[in-house]
Amino acid sequence: DELQKQVYEGTLTVSGSNNVLTMALGPEHTGRVRGVGAGISTRQYFNLPKQQRVTFADQLKESVRDVLGEETLKMEARMKQLVEAERENLLNQLHQLFPNFDPSMLKLTTNPFPIQGQEQSPKNPMSDKASCFGALDALNFEDHNAKDEQNQDEM
Repeated sequence: DELQKQVYEGTLTVSGSNNVLTMALGPEHTGRVRGVGAGISTRQYFNLPKQQRVTFADQLKESVRDVLGEETLKMEARMKQLVEAERENLLNQLHQLFPNFDPSMLKLTTNPFPIQGQEQSPKNPMSDKASCFGALDALNFEDHNAKDEQNQDEM
């Protein structure tokens, strides 16, 4: 109370960490929390995460990734625009050559460029994979032909 009176009267000046509470209790001890007990640090009490150091190289890599990502998106958008413009140009040319041309005839029912690992379409029940037995027969056939050629060369 005495310290508060002095501050109120103006005889005591306080600023920053030098306040009335600090004057009454004494200076702070680093790594300790007042009123909690011994052995508890500020990090434990307030559950503060450790500061992570980010190196300049990591910051640079992250910024390069960001810039590359943005540039990729811009390039993809520009490519879509160019493809659409070329498509419109070709449709106009087809319409000039064939006035009765219907653009809906160009719509694809299947993907002409299947993605690797994509399952075969139900419209085409034939497998594009070679049979193991067929592959073995082909190898045996090649071996027999090679032996026959060697036998003819020896004669």
